[in-house]
Amino acid sequence: MFYFYLIFSGVYGLPTFLSDKRFGGQNPEENLDTAGIISFFGYPSETHTVTTSDGYIIDIHRIPHGKNKTFDSDPDRPVILLMHGLYEASSCFVNNLPNESAGFLFADAGFDVWLGNVRGNTYGRRHITLSAKQHEFWKFSWSEHANLDLSAIFDKIAEVTGQKQIYYLGHSQGTLIMFAQLAENVEFAARIKRFFALAPVGSVKNIKGLIGAIEKVVWPVIDVVKLILRDIEFRENWIVQKAIEAICSSHFIQHYCADLIYFVTGPEFGNINMSRLDVYLSHAPAGSSTRNMLHWAQLAHTGVMAKYDYRNRWENKKHYGQITPPIYDLGKIDPNLNLHIYSSDIDWLADPEDVADTISKLPTGTVKTKTTLHDVSHIDFVWGLNAASLIYEPIIELVRTWDGL
Repeated sequence: MFYFYLIFSGVYGLPTFLSDKRFGGQNPEENLDTAGIISFFGYPSETHTVTTSDGYIIDIHRIPHGKNKTFDSDPDRPVILLMHGLYEASSCFVNNLPNESAGFLFADAGFDVWLGNVRGNTYGRRHITLSAKQHEFWKFSWSEHANLDLSAIFDKIAEVTGQKQIYYLGHSQGTLIMFAQLAENVEFAARIKRFFALAPVGSVKNIKGLIGAIEKVVWPVIDVVKLILRDIEFRENWIVQKAIEAICSSHFIQHYCADLIYFVTGPEFGNINMSRLDVYLSHAPAGSSTRNMLHWAQLAHTGVMAKYDYRNRWENKKHYGQITPPIYDLGKIDPNLNLHIYSSDIDWLADPEDVADTISKLPTGTVKTKTTLHDVSHIDFVWGLNAASLIYEPIIELVRTWDGL
């Protein structure tokens, strides 16, 4: 997906120059990894290593309890897994201050918090036999995140905590991969107490903004793009990065740099802490594969949630036993799943029409609650200063009321 290569790596990412002293990087968390950020704010921090069935080695992070030690002795405290979106990592849930970050809020509320990662991002660049420098390493998309990465992470959490059923909160791609897992493996729903889907994605047919415009131009030549990019890491775009460096090196136009992000993710409503841009953008983009970008392009063009299309009937036949990629049938998801939807009426990436289309394909009764937020862009769900009051605190209260936390 060339436009993701251009925009997410150059406009959305911008990690190098935003941490430049000319830009004014001022927060020590800018130079810390996820575990370091957790410890920096005085919370207990653990790193656990997960090995998938196909050999990928992924580090995931844990905040076993909050600063209140009374929760430490409770072996039955509820477990929640937070899963990031596309081009993000576990750090996105601890990038803000403790009273604003999902990871810390859930820990202080009495949860055993786990922060997930996937193959190919900052914490998933190892393999038992392959090197990240090899093309073979990067032959994956969100289908592998769903079927292989999620399964391994759930297994690790069950092994460490002894709890076989946990809460799951996903943002954007974090919802997409869970929908895919639940559709393909119906029994997986039994491992989830409640699924909190933030900016849910089952289709991006109506994607808007700059990405939507470029998708329409790029898709007709997608085979050429695929041939050029091949199976490699989706790297930062040096040319775009340098161009924006010239623009964004001054404090006086810092706000306009943030506008570039919102030009991709949706309108700006002043929900982001501008003084923490260095933290946000030193941890994103966190990395992915070209194939994953192509799979997202496929989802945007077709509007159909299906496995990766090799765009070659013989390759599809070899991998799937049929000449077209299998479709994920959301209607097969266990109707007993407790699903809670949190979407925005102005989200350009998880468009309201697409969210409605996804919900319409789910079994009746699966969606237990649906909350529509106003004046919230796609990235505000994790970076927004109001995410705590609009999303995370209400979720904590829901669990307290419905499940007796």
